Amino acid sequence: MSQAVGVERSHAGGVLPQLAGMIGNVLEWYDFAAYGFLAATFAANFFPLGNHLLSLVASYAVFAVAFVTRPLGGLLFGHIGDRIGRRMALLISVLAMAVPSFAIGLLPNYASIGVLAPILLILLRMIQGVSIGGELTVSIVYLGERSTDRHRGFGASLSFLGAVIGTLIGSLLISTLDDTLGAEAMRAWGWRIPFLGSAVLGGLGFALRIARLDEAAEPISHTGRAPVIVAFVTEWRAMIVAFLISIPAGAAYYVGFIYLVTFAQQYDAMPAAQANLVATGGLVTLLFGVPLAAALSDRVGRRPVMLAGVIGQALLAWPLFAIATDHHPWELRGWVVLFAIAQSLVSGPMPAMLAEQFPAAVRCTASSISYSAAMTLLGGTGPMIVVYLIAVSGVPTAPAWYVIATSIAAAIGILGARDRARSALI
Repeated sequence: MSQAVGVERSHAGGVLPQLAGMIGNVLEWYDFAAYGFLAATFAANFFPLGNHLLSLVASYAVFAVAFVTRPLGGLLFGHIGDRIGRRMALLISVLAMAVPSFAIGLLPNYASIGVLAPILLILLRMIQGVSIGGELTVSIVYLGERSTDRHRGFGASLSFLGAVIGTLIGSLLISTLDDTLGAEAMRAWGWRIPFLGSAVLGGLGFALRIARLDEAAEPISHTGRAPVIVAFVTEWRAMIVAFLISIPAGAAYYVGFIYLVTFAQQYDAMPAAQANLVATGGLVTLLFGVPLAAALSDRVGRRPVMLAGVIGQALLAWPLFAIATDHHPWELRGWVVLFAIAQSLVSGPMPAMLAEQFPAAVRCTASSISYSAAMTLLGGTGPMIVVYLIAVSGVPTAPAWYVIATSIAAAIGILGARDRARSALI
């Protein structure tokens, strides 16, 4: 039955349902990238602690707060996706991201309302975390189930491709604003523009999803027990594996691209606009590398492609951060592109491999909880952890240790995962 359904869905809606499936990821990673790239600005506006390093740690802690609520979002939207439908989960999640993002753009800073400003910022980020906890994995399941068995890797990778596009839009917009407005205007009011602009992406995403997402033949769970209970009782081993294979999509991604922008400004005195352009080069590489790596995994299998990626990340991590302290911006661009190629090899096949670990009845729930837990513990906390590692060790290249350690953990998961490329979903 699974194979027949997969073929039917792959021809049911054409390009627009695929675009509708990935559009929420564009919005959500656009917002997360905007906050990550503007971490120093948020530190100045919301956490004036008198010590720049402490303010930056506090700012990245708020970045991480949105990841703390992701498992709750994974549980909530996974349940909705398995019990009510993938479409309904995706409609709710895009609204739950767009509204708080717009509200952040209107938020008064610490100088205006005191401690209430960071409290409101934290609450809004927590709501966004709930949304994003289910968005990516439900869209992975939706896209994977509507792809043919032979092209599931490519189809499911569109979810992560949406995340790359969102991050790229955020990077380009903030680079343009930094360049045109200048540092003083960006700190004063320019930082609000990306968040107010999220209303456009949110409205487009909701309209596209309500018009184009297909409800036909969704494998809704009708088991007596809640999907979360079934998942933990019957699929706990697969959930551990899914947790491990999800790690690089957060740990290496947020440290190697998002945090690197702030790192280059602090340790290489690189202007903000130039640092954002360095990250943009890596994101453009991901834009092409992710679908190509996913398509390759459809031919040769998920495991060899992903293993090559995590090994590449581990080998490239130290040179990447070493070059970022040596005042060689053009060399840094080259190392970022190489790192992005390695990240593509991991992140391209990962969405399909994640969905392939679980049966249809608990696929949304088990995937969402596993992925969200990885992002919470080792993804969104990554920038905060590496700032702390640098502070306690005094070694600027300490972020490389984090990338290497998380890459090793991911490799263990990849070796233990089921490789079901070109096989029917169960």
